[in-house]
Amino acid sequence: MTEMSKENWGAGDPYELYVGRWSRKVAVEFLDWISVPARSAWADVGCGTGALTQCILARCDPLSIAGIDKAEGFIATARRSVADFRMTFDTGDAAKLPWENDTFDAA
Repeated sequence: MTEMSKENWGAGDPYELYVGRWSRKVAVEFLDWISVPARSAWADVGCGTGALTQCILARCDPLSIAGIDKAEGFIATARRSVADFRMTFDTGDAAKLPWENDTFDAA
């Protein structure tokens, strides 16, 4: 399988309408369940269009969040929809994360 055939995601807006709206509903329950302390540094691996990231920002008072996803279309949508100084989004592979060990409190 070629790299192109493995990652065939286009714009994030259609995905957001289909899945993102449900992700936010699940994220609320998930974040309450994992109970990460405020002012923690987060990694959102496979951040998609930023649905979970938005919930973390709204509910968890994070110190910072680094989002990464392999789909450039999703990252572009996330960058447009999440404007917060604590947030960064980058394109990358979850199997080859660019961060040092012990960078984050939660992932």
